[in-house]
Amino acid sequence: MARKQESRYIQYYVGTAAPKLIPQQPKKNKTKLPKVYKQQSYTVQVDPLALGGILVSAVMLILMVVGIFTLRNARQELHTVQEQVSTLQSQNLQLEEDYHSRYDLETVKEAALGLGMIPVEEAQHITISVSAEEFRENTLWERINIFLDGLFA
Repeated sequence: MARKQESRYIQYYVGTAAPKLIPQQPKKNKTKLPKVYKQQSYTVQVDPLALGGILVSAVMLILMVVGIFTLRNARQELHTVQEQVSTLQSQNLQLEEDYHSRYDLETVKEAALGLGMIPVEEAQHITISVSAEEFRENTLWERINIFLDGLFA
């Protein structure tokens, strides 16, 4: 065989064979997000509305107990006052009997006649008639005048 021709592949470069220099830019720091802290969770073991209801009911219970004691005291006071009234009524009846027993109507009548008093039957009755004054409504100006007179008097 014949000699093979050596074939060479020639590479042709356009430009320079020097490697391109890429200007190095300063490294950018990656944006850091703020750290996420785990928030403490507060758990309420008691419902505030239920606690408020319990407090209101406790206050109402206390007020009812105080009201019961106040009512009991008022009833005792009423009973005491009723006993005093009944005692005073019986004492009044006894005093009226004593009063009526100590005077004599005949002696009182004789004393009154001696002083010049007369019996009701012998008194002269006179009827007097009085005419009522006619009522007249004041006008607006008269009312204003009366108001101002009273204001500056």
